[in-house]
Amino acid sequence: MTIYYLYIKTHNTTGLKYLGQTSKQNPYTYCGSGKDWVKHLNEHGYNVHTEILRECNSKKRIKLFRKILFNLLQNIDRS
Repeated sequence: MTIYYLYIKTHNTTGLKYLGQTSKQNPYTYCGSGKDWVKHLNEHGYNVHTEILRECNSKKRIKLFRKILFNLLQNIDRS
């Protein structure tokens, strides 16, 4: 059975945050694949903290949770 993880990675030096999902066995060592995030890691190094927000056994459910959380975070930033 595949487990999907929803996580937030925070760069410890710069404070930049990255919301992602993965099915890798160890989401703590997985870097993430966002183009801007990877560019940031290449410039500043992989000094990050990973927080697991949700675990699911359904890719569809983890995508739904990610979409909901992303929309909530977008609304908070606009306030």
